[in-house]
Amino acid sequence: MQKNIAIIGGGITGLTSAFALLQKEQTEPFTFTITLFEQDHRLGGKIQTDKQQELIMETGPDSMLTRKVNRVPLLRDLGLDKTLIGSGNGTQKTYIVHRGKLKPIPPGTNMGIPMQIAPFATTPLLSVGAKIRALGDLLIARRQDQEDTSLGHFLRRRFGNELVDHIAEPLMAGIYAGRIDDLSLQATFSQFDDLEKKYRSLILGSMAQRKAMKASTQKPSTRSAFVTVQGGLATIVDAITAQIQDRIAIRLQTTVTAIHREQDASLSVKYRDHEGDASMKFDAVIVTTPTFVTAKLLEPVSPVARELEAIVYGSTATVMTAFYKKDMPTLDASGFVVPRKEKRAITACTWISSKWPHSAPPDHVLLRSYVGRSGETEILSLSDDQIIEKVRTELKALVGIDATPYFAKVTRWDRAMPQYHVHHLSLVNRVKENLARRAPTLQLAGAGYLGLGVPDCIAQGYEAVDNILNELNKK
Repeated sequence: MQKNIAIIGGGITGLTSAFALLQKEQTEPFTFTITLFEQDHRLGGKIQTDKQQELIMETGPDSMLTRKVNRVPLLRDLGLDKTLIGSGNGTQKTYIVHRGKLKPIPPGTNMGIPMQIAPFATTPLLSVGAKIRALGDLLIARRQDQEDTSLGHFLRRRFGNELVDHIAEPLMAGIYAGRIDDLSLQATFSQFDDLEKKYRSLILGSMAQRKAMKASTQKPSTRSAFVTVQGGLATIVDAITAQIQDRIAIRLQTTVTAIHREQDASLSVKYRDHEGDASMKFDAVIVTTPTFVTAKLLEPVSPVARELEAIVYGSTATVMTAFYKKDMPTLDASGFVVPRKEKRAITACTWISSKWPHSAPPDHVLLRSYVGRSGETEILSLSDDQIIEKVRTELKALVGIDATPYFAKVTRWDRAMPQYHVHHLSLVNRVKENLARRAPTLQLAGAGYLGLGVPDCIAQGYEAVDNILNELNKK
């Protein structure tokens, strides 16, 4: 028996789904005919590795959380697990911009939450009053209302405004290029909610976790918290493509315009390519497009899916700059983050060649600066040359870099960063539950739902495949 399956979107989620389906085919009672639709001319989505002048530059995501990579089998199954590279030695330190100067994040903190009192007490990032207020977390009761709340509101209640604005906001909200007072606690940092429930105090809870790790009989891991793949993250895309390209139909530069559920329970996918408008019927469909696209595609199947349009996407840009090491000051950390209160164009800067030494020759320095975030997108209206000049001006003021880069490149990401606002998970669950009733062989996956990191998207691709196969096996 043969099942026709469509995958809409050729980013890492869609590619993972295609790869997983082909793996599962060996143990299923039917074979698959798989069609992957991608409107761009290339596969990989936001994963883009640019190699020029002996530089390896990630213009999209540049790494993966090690603990999350270990939870999914993809890299092992592709034979890439042996090519993982941890961040370089000497990059454990990160700076925060404070009153126009780089100040180290105090050691012994958990995303700004103190696990050691001495470094916290001496940090110049907070006033004496703010330190006293933050220690009030030791006395504050648990929340009684267990409804979702904003990450900012949750942390401000426990630690006060100054710690949140000066330390927590650039570290936590920076991951999403969002506003900490808009982001959902449950959808972004639910572990802090769990700590409060278990220990009441986040400081006490973080200290208990640190003590438990030290007391563990297991040897501490020597692998860094972040890893990448030798040759760049696009190596993953290339490896998947090599496995699937001769076994599935890949339709590039093809835009899906709508999905309909037919009377026989099949799903009709309408699309447009260079030949015009057409449609195909499938037994199952995995949709991995951004939620604002998905909302329109699914309206004929589920009017509730229109709620996905409420998920806001932020726009950003990355600016790669390369220098000769002889012209540079010493870069002794992984980079720096910038609180909103500093009113800078740069929101963060990764010292790539320090964090990932394989990315540049030893006598070169590669930096990646980020500009634009939710509510601060004015800089994105400038030309590439203007953005580069603004970044250069700020790197000179903050880091003391007076040299002219021999290479500079701007990559713009328009509506690329999903913002998980308060009640995000409720919205996602409501849409998925409605689809489960109306079209159970239609699955949603991708960065807009349950995690925007590369391993999160990979995990969602696997889950979508498992859900579809469960439904197909019921028939």
